[in-house]
Amino acid sequence: MSKASLFICNPGPLAAALCGILAVGLTGCSSEPTTVAPAAEPVALVATAAAPIDPALRATGLVRGRHAHVVTSEAAGRIVGVHADVGAHVRRGQLLATIEGEPLRLQLVVAEAEVARAAAVAAEREAALARTRGLVEAGVASQADYDALAVDADSARKMLEAARASAELSRRAVREAEVRAPLDGVVAARRVELSQAVAAGEALFDIDGPGRRDIVLMAPATATLEPGAHARFWFDGGAGEARLLGVSARAGSAGARTARLEILSDAPLAGTPVEVAFSGSSSPTAAAIVPLAAVLSGRDGARRVLQVDAEGVLQEAAVELLAVTDAGALVSGPTRPGDRVVAAGGEFLAVGTRVRAVAVQR
Repeated sequence: MSKASLFICNPGPLAAALCGILAVGLTGCSSEPTTVAPAAEPVALVATAAAPIDPALRATGLVRGRHAHVVTSEAAGRIVGVHADVGAHVRRGQLLATIEGEPLRLQLVVAEAEVARAAAVAAEREAALARTRGLVEAGVASQADYDALAVDADSARKMLEAARASAELSRRAVREAEVRAPLDGVVAARRVELSQAVAAGEALFDIDGPGRRDIVLMAPATATLEPGAHARFWFDGGAGEARLLGVSARAGSAGARTARLEILSDAPLAGTPVEVAFSGSSSPTAAAIVPLAAVLSGRDGARRVLQVDAEGVLQEAAVELLAVTDAGALVSGPTRPGDRVVAAGGEFLAVGTRVRAVAVQR
């Protein structure tokens, strides 16, 4: 056996000590670098809560007239006055908004002056035609002279009609600068602000007319709602019963669908906010409740949360936002009740980061 391949220490106290020292020295001369684990980021975590398996779906809605009217601008210009707001009760013909009308009034002045000028010309031509008719009968003027004046008089009459039509259009434009309510009702929506420039035909107000009133609300896309389902609603001053008429087929950008309910009891005024509860609805059994600040949104609209695994490392979990409740955000996805998620500030953390909890909320 080669001397380089094996080293045996002779037994004995001194030899044993030398062998121990040699062993320690060899261990200290190891060429492998010592790795230091990165410091864990301090974060606030929260344990997700379980969503009720069979809760009454609650949502906030708005009382709307079944026959709503959209008030549009007939003229283009800048808004110089807004005279009605959401919830206001208005009468037919009541002023809602005013569009800058000074240029329109100046146009009307010019148009009326043109009417006066055209009327004077037409009157002069008619008088000349009448005089020539007498001269023709007396044999002093020729028929050709009369025919030429008749053409001039007819042209003057047409010019007067055109001037009057132009003036009427100017008067109408001045009237249209005042946006008025087309019927009695309640202002359900106002889409215009002071100093805003509007185009002709632009929607300015929604007015709910008299008659039956419904409740309109946004329901989570995953909620089980069937037409005919009964619900109860509350508002400031009372409560009532309603029946679901239908739910929109498509969900909006917020992951909710528009639902309309028929009010069965005495209806509150249009524009009244109400809280609605469906007793026969349910949330997905896999849903969990997390803080709203824990839900992160990407540029593509996708939502996610940052979970902490068993080794304290951040992992990304894609979720769907079902609803926002008083308890927090109701989400579905791989996140389960009891999982630890970053409560806030997740947008500043990277997946794979090791974290340590500075506060765990339950």
